[in-house]
Amino acid sequence: MLRVALWIVGAGLVLVGVGLRLSGDPSATGMIVPGIVILAALALERWRYRPVTGAEGSGWTKTGERFVDPETNHLTEVEFNPRTGERRYVDVTASEAAPGQSVR
Repeated sequence: MLRVALWIVGAGLVLVGVGLRLSGDPSATGMIVPGIVILAALALERWRYRPVTGAEGSGWTKTGERFVDPETNHLTEVEFNPRTGERRYVDVTASEAAPGQSVR
């Protein structure tokens, strides 16, 4: 929900700024630049932080880190690939949850 609102705000700033700039207002750059920054940050955030996966592969080791993902509200486990330095986040099902930890 927040991401959608930020897309709307960023696009709105750019569109209104471009419209004002075309009408001759030189101060409209003050709206265009923040709008572009917001849109770029949203695009990079989506590309950089990968979604939770459950795919198995070779070389992945469990780090022991577990948390409840605020977006899905599922128990998530962190895995690390020492060869590439990559981390991935795997959903833990109710049957795999450690005693005392609940999956919401």
